[in-house]
Amino acid sequence: MRVLVVDDSQVIRTIIIKELRDLGIVDIEQAEEGMAAMRKISSKSFELITLDITMPEADGITVLKHIKVASPNSRVIMCTAHNHKDVVMEAINIGIDDYIIKPFAVERLNEVLQKQIELIRRDGTVGNK
Repeated sequence: MRVLVVDDSQVIRTIIIKELRDLGIVDIEQAEEGMAAMRKISSKSFELITLDITMPEADGITVLKHIKVASPNSRVIMCTAHNHKDVVMEAINIGIDDYIIKPFAVERLNEVLQKQIELIRRDGTVGNK
């Protein structure tokens, strides 16, 4: 299973990657801004993508729209701050699979990651590239 972690915060990326590794996921890539994420998504398949909303160059909604075209089978977990609830609703309408509000408890992150990983394994969801 290949996972892409997209967040402009190195601290958040590190926390998410640690939790993924603790869940047995080792094929993990990361991007610190939206344009880099879209380039990766266009060239490789990712079964799971964690995606921040507020990032330089391209925001999470822009990246999410790109995911839905370039890699529609990818499952997406959106990460957002409390003041972005309207954006969460927009993301839900576009098609995220789950979301987590920052700052988050590691237990909540683990729960969301575990749920999506189990769904991918159960459904046999595979990427497009």
